[in-house]
Amino acid sequence: MWRSWVDRINTINKIPEESHLSKQDLIKQEQQQARFRDIWQKCNDLLSSEQERSDSFLMELLPFFCSTYEQFGVSFTFNTIPDDRTFIGLIAKELICGIRKVPEHKSKAESSQALMDNLRSKSHLYNVIQAIRVVSFGPESIVILMLQQRIPSVIIKLFRSFIDLSPDYYDIQYEDDMEIASIADTGDIIADILKQFVQNQSVLHRLIAEDTFFMIIRIMSAKPADTISQDKEPHYMTWKYR
Repeated sequence: MWRSWVDRINTINKIPEESHLSKQDLIKQEQQQARFRDIWQKCNDLLSSEQERSDSFLMELLPFFCSTYEQFGVSFTFNTIPDDRTFIGLIAKELICGIRKVPEHKSKAESSQALMDNLRSKSHLYNVIQAIRVVSFGPESIVILMLQQRIPSVIIKLFRSFIDLSPDYYDIQYEDDMEIASIADTGDIIADILKQFVQNQSVLHRLIAEDTFFMIIRIMSAKPADTISQDKEPHYMTWKYR
């Protein structure tokens, strides 16, 4: 199910930027920038295997990118990226590869659960969507690069899949597992990204032109493929509220 549409695809609040920095702050920024470039080099080292480069990007660079944004704000963070086009290309690649790793299932509920597991995993897609949320608050030039990779369309389809999660899935416990993010946190990230997309004129124009924007509207009336009667409000309504 997921491969069928994936294969067709070739915060966060802004932190005020300080115009006057102390010497100590400048040193911190220089150290942060040097560290970023060191990890970046690992991600693009052709002497390493593709898996090693992917692991460095997923497990080191993307978390560091997000923490840099939280500490130093928009301007510094995006000026630190050595190559915007390559950076966004790698994000898109990891996003698509992560979705393709979701095994085929007979039901939409099973597929949605497997996809949500990947999105919640900090060794799979969680860091990717965290980074996409940061990028969605970035300068127009980098948002356009993300749009060219059709990332907004993918995010909308991911959000639609949450409707089909089985009610039983919400009862699964991952006690003391720091590797797995909560369903609520993961859902909030995707929702934040979509909210930012529809506030960006360039992204919104493209989504309307591709008729993808109206999928967001259709989500408001969507129901799970296998509707199960419940005594209380069904879980899928939480996604509609978001």
